[in-house]
Amino acid sequence: MGQARGRLVVIGGEERRATPEPAVLTRLAFYAGGANGRITVLSPELPPGVRGALTWRRLLRAVGVADVQAVTLKGREAASSPELLARLACSSGLVLVGHDPEQLVALLSGTPVAEAVRAAFGRGACVAGVGAGAAALASHVVGPGTWMPPAEEQADEAGSTLDVHPRAGLVGLSPGLGLFNRLVVDHHFCEKQRLGRLATMAATAPEALGVGVDAGTALVIAPGRGVEVVGRGAVTIFDGSGLSHSSLPTAGPGQTLALCHVGLSLLPAGFSFRWKRGGEGAMADGTAVPPRLEGLMAALASAS
Repeated sequence: MGQARGRLVVIGGEERRATPEPAVLTRLAFYAGGANGRITVLSPELPPGVRGALTWRRLLRAVGVADVQAVTLKGREAASSPELLARLACSSGLVLVGHDPEQLVALLSGTPVAEAVRAAFGRGACVAGVGAGAAALASHVVGPGTWMPPAEEQADEAGSTLDVHPRAGLVGLSPGLGLFNRLVVDHHFCEKQRLGRLATMAATAPEALGVGVDAGTALVIAPGRGVEVVGRGAVTIFDGSGLSHSSLPTAGPGQTLALCHVGLSLLPAGFSFRWKRGGEGAMADGTAVPPRLEGLMAALASAS
């Protein structure tokens, strides 16, 4: 494995009207320096009822981090503030919170703050994204495509659909902030029934790993050190690198796709993988590590 950097904490969001998962909060606080940490939480202006930077400051203080600063970015000019850049330069943890990943990318892409987040990760800080914040950190963001499901298939106001099949035109990929390169993150994965979206993404960009993270769940990546899943849900991974057949090139809008040999992995909360000093991989429970599993873990941990 390559040179170790800081940890990435990819949080799949929160269940509506529920307190964030305590295990996720405490693990994030620990990796960001614990009681002596210095955490900066960034968010844009958010709709009423959506937890933003101020709420996450309160939550992190409640689990023992005294120095937490919340910053609500009201425009791109705020992402060039010398005071904010000075704060980021000495933060041990950075948390990006949002409601819409494309809004976050439009707000931060190409700004000094975006570069400061990358620099912080490179020097060993813990960088976390919550929900849309997690999706925005990747090099590409998955979003709506050129085809929309019929109204009768839309289950609720949160955007869930009853149709979980991969379909032509279901998703589109747009540039993200580029903190990690090979992963494409879909948040609230189980809650919003996004299996079809992520499977379609695997067909659209087979070189990427599609990572679906449930609410109340975090995928923690420590490059060169290990991977773990924390919380109460699971992480679902689609790997299209072995795709042997796809009907995507000839399918009409909304047509269900034929996809053969797409890799599917399910990592529940409690899953843990680490590398030993000699470079050998090991499971936390001591079970043997098959070569293909070690290859997947290496792909996750080298994505940054």
